[in-house]
Amino acid sequence: MQLENIRRQKKIAEFWLWFLKNEPLLYYGTEHKERRVEVLHQISEELKKLNKHLVFELSPILEGEIKEFIVSADGIKEAFKTVRQLIRYAPKHPNWQFIAFRPRLESNDLTISMGAIDFSYDDLFFRYVLTDNEFGIEVNVRNFNQTVWEKNALFILLDALIGEYDAATEIDWVEWSVLDETEAAELFPFVELRNLVDERKKKRA
Repeated sequence: MQLENIRRQKKIAEFWLWFLKNEPLLYYGTEHKERRVEVLHQISEELKKLNKHLVFELSPILEGEIKEFIVSADGIKEAFKTVRQLIRYAPKHPNWQFIAFRPRLESNDLTISMGAIDFSYDDLFFRYVLTDNEFGIEVNVRNFNQTVWEKNALFILLDALIGEYDAATEIDWVEWSVLDETEAAELFPFVELRNLVDERKKKRA
């Protein structure tokens, strides 16, 4: 285990050396349509050297000229340690903010549109099982065809609602079902899941 950790730290150091060497391109490249795909591909290839599950998001240049670099385990718990270590050893840089895991977005009105996929919080309802040892949810989705692409989009909405880390560590299981509109009134609106998770964490603290 110690040898594995040393190897991981060496790869992390190599990643940040590569990042700093190419920082101007990474900072400005995604602002230009003709370079964006190339730059994103390069970052993805370098992250996959650390762990095949790692994905990322880059913000546009924000007010104050800061660019956010969010590294995600894509909900795969086995990759969480790598994400935490990668951000722990991130360099201090005036142009960048490095963030571990997809953060919670404090919004009650979010939509994700990817090609033919178009879901919002208003399309999602849930019921749940909550005991001392288990917390599981069944999410019922309006106009859900149960495709892999749709499920990926729905997990992104879940991460946005409560944060990727809480989505993976606070909820033991998630099932996605097609919404029966006649049952919608008996289910909880999706945004109420945030308070449920927070209350559970507060009681455990």
